[in-house]
Amino acid sequence: MKKKWHSVINTEKIEVVECLDSGSQRVWIKFEPVDKSKVMEVCNILDQPNKVCWKYKNSHFETINRQGKSNYYKASSAGSLPLEAGVTIISKNIGSKVIVFPLEEGVNLEVNGYTLSGDRFEITVDKPTWVGYAVSGSGSINPI
Repeated sequence: MKKKWHSVINTEKIEVVECLDSGSQRVWIKFEPVDKSKVMEVCNILDQPNKVCWKYKNSHFETINRQGKSNYYKASSAGSLPLEAGVTIISKNIGSKVIVFPLEEGVNLEVNGYTLSGDRFEITVDKPTWVGYAVSGSGSINPI
């Protein structure tokens, strides 16, 4: 294992694990709801070593319910965004599921106003940083 860190976004505890695989880095992002009756999610991303300009292959989301049954769905796009400290408004396609996660340890990242039926949400960070993202459904995400 190369790195491991935790963060909390709203009602989810996030565990980010990076480890080497086939000469590249595989990044696993585990979203564990504080409310244990909710579904846990895992995002698996294989990227090239340069973190600023990621090229993704085999990206997918997986939801795992409390009975251990899982549901696999492919990520349509994934990448990374540079964010300045403060609030950034992000546009997305209605119906697309988005997972956003910090790429650095010690970054306070908060997501507000995100819904599947919405076309935008806010990301707040306490210092300039890069964040990773994966999108299931159509489109990508873009800062406004």
